[in-house]
Amino acid sequence: MTARRLIVGDYHMKKMLLAAVALATLATGAHAATPAYEYTKADLGTDTRPFTLGFAFSLSQATTIEALGYNTANLPDDRTVGLWTIGGTLITSAVVLTSDPVTGHFAYSDIADVLLGPGTYVIAGDYEGGDLPVNLAGVTTMAGYTWLYDLQEFGAGLNFPTVTTGGGYGTNGLAMVNFLATTSGAVPEPATWGMMIGGFALAGAAMRRRKVAVRFA
Repeated sequence: MTARRLIVGDYHMKKMLLAAVALATLATGAHAATPAYEYTKADLGTDTRPFTLGFAFSLSQATTIEALGYNTANLPDDRTVGLWTIGGTLITSAVVLTSDPVTGHFAYSDIADVLLGPGTYVIAGDYEGGDLPVNLAGVTTMAGYTWLYDLQEFGAGLNFPTVTTGGGYGTNGLAMVNFLATTSGAVPEPATWGMMIGGFALAGAAMRRRKVAVRFA
């Protein structure tokens, strides 16, 4: 019978390289954006007058803002949310639609990524009356984020808020607006490091593997 040769080295090496790349990608891939804060329970206040409502917050590390959010407790119509420097320069804004995807208590509108350095900023949204989520309980926050104090500005539309509320909405603030973000300081978990090391080990083994010729009589 005529001899046949099957080269299997390249095939196995490609498989192992693909597996290594996949594992390394899982280990070093981007972290999913998370809310700046969330809560388990809130009281509901109310008003009939138009305001811009929000708060000042600080970041202790570089943070990429990916979406701006508005609380679904009061989203009968589209709402505009803005993000400013503490001095009042508008950094970015977005219209949150009633149809936007919801995470937790907020609907979020995607924006072009904005990288913020450590510092103090203001986020706020237009309010035309209705429910106000206040006196938050069970609050959790993302790494590097700290709520500072509530801010408001009377009048229709979106305006930079300059008036503090004197803590009238509770120690955790008024939960009308929010944002989704990732931080550059995230470090892979031990299990993720294991996956990455395993991926590189597979890659090294694949690079050392030679072609093997298999003969069939």
